[in-house]
Order: sequence, then structure tokens, then C-alpha cells
Amino acid sequence: SDLLDALVALFHPWGFNIRPAPRTALPRGHLSDFMHQVMPSPDVVWDQDIHKPTAQRWNVIPGGIVRFEPTPVRLIPRVGREGAKAQLELSAVWPDGRHKPLSEVIRVNDRDDLRNPTLGVVLANGVFYPVAEAPPPRLVELLESTPSLRFDRKQGEGLLRTLAEAMPSATNAATEFTHQHRVTPTVLLRLDGDDWLQVRILAHSEGVDWTPGSRIDEPARLFEFTQQERWEVVRPQLQSKRGNAGASLRIDALDTAIVPARPEGVADREPAPADGPSLEDAWFHAPREDCVAAIVAWLASLGLSRGAEAAPRGREPDATDLDVGWWIRVTARTVPVLDEAWHRRPAGVRWFGNDTMQDLLGPGRSIRPQVSAKQFKIDLLAVSAEWKAEGLQLTDADLGHLRNSKSPWVKLQSGWIRRDAFEVDDEVSELLADLGVEPGAGEQVLSLWQLAQARTESLDALERMGADAATIAAVRALRQQIADFKGLPRIKVPARLKGELRPYQRAGLDFLAYVSSLGMGSVLADDMGLGKTIQALAWLLHMRAKAKDPGPALVVCPASVVHNWEREAKQFAPKLRVLLLTSGSERAERMRELANYDLVVTNYALVRRDIDTWCEVPLFAAILDEAQHIKNPHAAVSAAVRELKAQHRMVLTGTPLENRALDLWSIMAFANPGYLGSMQDFIH
Repeated sequence: SDLLDALVALFHPWGFNIRPAPRTALPRGHLSDFMHQVMPSPDVVWDQDIHKPTAQRWNVIPGGIVRFEPTPVRLIPRVGREGAKAQLELSAVWPDGRHKPLSEVIRVNDRDDLRNPTLGVVLANGVFYPVAEAPPPRLVELLESTPSLRFDRKQGEGLLRTLAEAMPSATNAATEFTHQHRVTPTVLLRLDGDDWLQVRILAHSEGVDWTPGSRIDEPARLFEFTQQERWEVVRPQLQSKRGNAGASLRIDALDTAIVPARPEGVADREPAPADGPSLEDAWFHAPREDCVAAIVAWLASLGLSRGAEAAPRGREPDATDLDVGWWIRVTARTVPVLDEAWHRRPAGVRWFGNDTMQDLLGPGRSIRPQVSAKQFKIDLLAVSAEWKAEGLQLTDADLGHLRNSKSPWVKLQSGWIRRDAFEVDDEVSELLADLGVEPGAGEQVLSLWQLAQARTESLDALERMGADAATIAAVRALRQQIADFKGLPRIKVPARLKGELRPYQRAGLDFLAYVSSLGMGSVLADDMGLGKTIQALAWLLHMRAKAKDPGPALVVCPASVVHNWEREAKQFAPKLRVLLLTSGSERAERMRELANYDLVVTNYALVRRDIDTWCEVPLFAAILDEAQHIKNPHAAVSAAVRELKAQHRMVLTGTPLENRALDLWSIMAFANPGYLGSMQDFIH
């Protein structure tokens, strides 16, 4: 075979005698492969007539079986200092640290076609070993013909850099010329909006106060662990931030003229002195291995890739610096790996990350409702509860995604979050439901009596979540008032009421007065002709007598009964100053005089038209007569009256339900906002 011919041609000068057995098939391939498969074999022996001095020099036995050990050997460049110059030689290095100069071994190339030499084998002490690593063939041939190369610093920079790029084991070639800096490792983490994470590993001289974007001047040094898996010096002029570079954690560029870091597991020579040559005598600079070994091992455990290599299907990061740092796509599968790596990150390392990364790996985050409560109009509260997780605003869609997700980490519109952070706060959600507050629905209007119906623990939770202390005190007082209820208290008929109340009207007045004392609006739904107007006037006189400085009360009714209110007010409450607002150009002028009246009467059409003005008027009371006019909650007039600012509210109607239950919801939305929940919930 071709391989047999090659072996005979290669081994004959050294006295090989290859005697293959008649049925032995020699494999095609490299020489080391052949030796792995065939040797030891009685068919491969040394020639009996081998030159004795040669046999003694290489420790072989004439006629003996050729020995082969599968332990790999590396051909590694070694550099020694001779004054201002360096001397380079090549050595065969075993895994246990033994080494021999190239002049003391025989190197045999593989020859696939006799033109492309590969690694091959070496002969040392009578044993063949496979070569696992070697410099470029031209350098090996040069060093075989010349015991050593001498060169100065200018020549050596390019030569040693070429060696370092060609083979990892050449790392220590420049140890004698490298000042090893005591350094502080620094990690930069940038998570972009497209979920690509860039990880950069840097190290700066100890004792230097450095942050991303600032500059380090000599003799201190700043290093970066590059995609070529070596430490490179960052030039001072390239360390300062440009534009917004500091915010994005960039350093802009790198200097590639540096010797790489020694890979983990390579023990090819005795360790160099702790710090190497002095700064003045050093040709190169590198971080001490014991300072950076932990962070390099941590980086390797993450399974990151170089730039575009991280996106095998073309989904490359949307970044201009793909040649810098290490990259990974953050997904539901990879984020737990990052989280686990973060919790076992090595000590003594400084960490920097952009806001998105800090949200992802920051302290344990829990989803909590941020509650605010403020006064709305006169007797109402505007309460809002928004789910948040360390600054992440959560929508209803986000909450649904969290509830339904099976993954430990969930990607929301505002960022990544732990799924289990939501489990605990389902209890908080129940508390908010008891209060009638829907998280994520914006401001919701509640009255004190609505809050008073909640459980004590729910009210306590509302206070802890940020509700106003005065509001909570008012709610507690209201709860106590309800707890002390022994029946409707009897009140005195107002002295200013001119007329006699029938027994059921007297009970109606007691009811209206008690409901108002609770901060609630009332609905008086007597049939037509039973005297709803006189009851309303008696209630108004009672409430005004208790108030210190009551403002005007507004009655909104159909246009056909505006004058009826005027007549009955004159009959039953003649002391009230009454103003009628009807169509006409003088209406706007009269509205500027509202403070001079106790009772103002207008119709539904006009109140809708004048609602912008009415919204600026603090009313003592708002009374809707024939309230079925607002039975449609979507109607403009219904929306308008809900905007009125009134301390007390009352609805008069003989037909609170005409066609559907939604009629009642619309009326109650004015009298007691929120009493029947949201319209959507009420419908369902």
C-alpha cells in the first residue's frame, strides 16, 4: 500500500525492518493512527544490522519490537533571555512535565501524499510517541536545522505573537519577558432589547480605581480576555468612552499585540516567578494567572460563543461589536443557566451591567401591587393598584402569561421575571379583590363605605400598601358606625320644612339621612305621586342644617318638571333660594351667580351641554329626578352626570329597571360609583 511504501521510505534510514504478516491489512491514514492500531506488533521490529552507535544513541534494541506509547507529546517553543536578546528553541514536552530539546528526539512526519506533512510521531529513549501539537512546519524545520534562534525585542514581538496564535501551548514562550500584573477582574454584562447578552471579561492593575469608560495610564494596565481566548492589553487612548459608550459598557477597541493567557490544564514547564521581569525590562504584559483563573473558568462554564457564531440560524445580535466579548441568546432555556452561574460567580470580581441586565440578575424580585389612594371629588377615593416587580410594570397580559407559563422564567413586555415570584402574591390579589380593587385597571373610584365592607385584614393590607392614613382612619370610623347599627335612627323633621310628612315619607327621611351619614348615595324609588320631591327637600334641609358652610345643591330633571321643582320648593321649603337654569343666552351669566343660591334646577340636555362648567363647581348635593334618563351607561348624558363633584348624591325614580339589569348599574354608577363593580363584571 501507499502507507507501507511511505513507512519503508521513512524508517529505513534509522534501521526499521517492517515485516507485515501475510494477512495483515495496513490501515490507510496517518502514521500515528497506524501505530495506535497495530503496535505493539511482532511484525514491526528494528533491523538486526542497525548501526550500533545509532542504536545506543536512541536506546533501541536491534531486532527488538518497536515500542509505542499512546501518551501524546507536544512540541513547544521555549524562550530564554540572554541579555537584551532572546533565544528560541523547540522542546518535546510530556504531560508529566518531562521535556527534551528537539535535538534529542527524532521527529517523523505523517505523509498522506508525501507533500503535506502533519503532526506525526517522535522517537525518544527508544519509544515512539504521537505528537499532539506542534508549531507551523516551517518553524519546526528551521529549528531542526538550527539549534536555537536569537532575536531582539522588535523581531520577537511578531514571532511570539505568531506562535501564540498558532498554538495554545506556546503561551509560556514569552514568560521570561512578560510582567505579570496583580489584577482585579471586572465583568461587563450588556443585555440588549433583542435578548442578546454580551459578556466581556477585563482585568485592571490592582489599586487602580477604574470603571467602564474611564482611562488607565501606565504603568498600570487594562486587559481584556478576547475571543481568541487570550489576554490583550487595551491601549490607554482606547479606554475612554466616546459619546454614550460608558452607558452601554463599551471600551471601543482593543490592542492585539499581546501574548495570550496560558490555557487551563497545560503544565509544560515550571511556573515563572511571581511577577516576571520588572516593568522596565518587560517586553509584554499579562495578568497573573492566579488572579484571573477563576473568572476564565466561570466564563467557560457559561457555554458562550463568539459574535455571529452564537446565532447559527442567522439571528445575529443587532450590534456593531460582534468581534468583542462573548455572546449568548437569553431564552427560557438559557436564562436559568445564567441565573445559576450568577449565584456561583467567583469572589473578588467587580461586576457591571446595564439596566436590563441588573433587572434580570439583581436581588430577588417579587411581584407586588403598588397601591395609591387619593381623594376623588368630595366623598370618593381614586384607588389604583399596579403589579410591579422591581420597576417592571406589569399589564393584564403579563399577568396572564405568568399564570399560564410552565417555565421558571418568563419573558414579559417589560423584561424577564421569575415565574415563582408570582405564586406568593396571588394571596395579595385576593386581598385586592376583597377591597374591590382590580390591579392593572388604572384608577378605580371607591367610596368610604365600599372600603368599610372589606375584611379587617384587607383594610390592614391596604394601609401597608400605601393608602392615606386619614382615609384609613375614616374607613375604620365608618366600620365602627356600621357595627353599632341597631336600626334606623329617628331624626327630627327639619324646622324649615313647611308641610307634614306621611308615615312612609317620615321613614324615608330617616333612611336618606342615615345612608348619607355613611357617605353613601341613596336611591328613592317610590311610585309616581307618593311624594319623592318633598322627601328630597326634607332631606336637603336636614343635611344643610348639619353642614357648616354648604354650597349649592343641583337638581337635574326632565325639562317638563323643572318648574314643578320650583313650585314645590316654594311650598315646602320657602327659605331655600332657588335658581332655574333653562334655555337662553342668560344661562351662562346666571351660572356665574351659583354661590348665591341654595338649590339650582336644570334639565338633562342642558347639564350635558354645560358639564365643563359644572365640573368646576363643588356641589353640596346632586339630585337626579326621573333618573331613568341615564339608564344607558354609554349615553353622553350618563357620562356627564357621573362627572359632577358632589358631597352627597341622590336618585329619584319610579322605574329603576325598565328593560334590563344594566339600567340599574348605570343609575348606581352615579349614586354609588363602584357599588356594582365594573360594567364588564356586572354584565358577566
